[in-house]
Amino acid sequence: GVWSALNHLGLNLTNYQMELQRAEARNQSKELVNYRGPVEFDNKTVNPIAMLGPRSTFNARTMYPIYTGRNMLHINFDAAGESLAVLKDYPYLFNAVPPVFLYVRALVQYLVQFKLDKIAFLHYSDQSKYFNSNKKTADRFEKEASENGINIAYVEEMRIDDFTSENKYALTFKNAFKAIKENDIRVVVFSLTDNAMRIMVCEAYRLGIYGPKYQFISIV
Repeated sequence: GVWSALNHLGLNLTNYQMELQRAEARNQSKELVNYRGPVEFDNKTVNPIAMLGPRSTFNARTMYPIYTGRNMLHINFDAAGESLAVLKDYPYLFNAVPPVFLYVRALVQYLVQFKLDKIAFLHYSDQSKYFNSNKKTADRFEKEASENGINIAYVEEMRIDDFTSENKYALTFKNAFKAIKENDIRVVVFSLTDNAMRIMVCEAYRLGIYGPKYQFISIV
């Protein structure tokens, strides 16, 4: 997907060699904002012409001035926050993924198209600067689903910071899926972090909620 995005830019860089290098950067956004020197990759000083990432919308917004300040193209391949879709604010940002509100719109149309009009919705009730899909996204989905005749028969709201261990996640999902099974809900829409999703499907499996009779759909 990244290479396809680069090819569609139509750049003619005859004096450059394409080289993709990866660097892990965690919790460094504040320091990087004021950094204007060359970048170190594997003990080699390079002057890159483009940067891919980072994954979160918060870090993408924070690091955008770094790229433009170095005359670099910023290629976003994963962060789906709505703010990144505002062209006037990010004229040198190339989005290889659509903003999250388009995911919501497409999902609602999918549910309508296939008459999946009774669903459960599992999501976080608070905001997270590191997580693309948050309370604003959940509210938009619930509103559009309701307007299109979709019955959200069960809702489980969770706070990201409430879960300090996998046991708390597991208990929450266990209770949720018991209610989902009792109400004969076959479609589960969720907006969760990767770790939470892993625990969620394990608890669903333990209660027999899997197979062709059930659908699990993620919002980003």
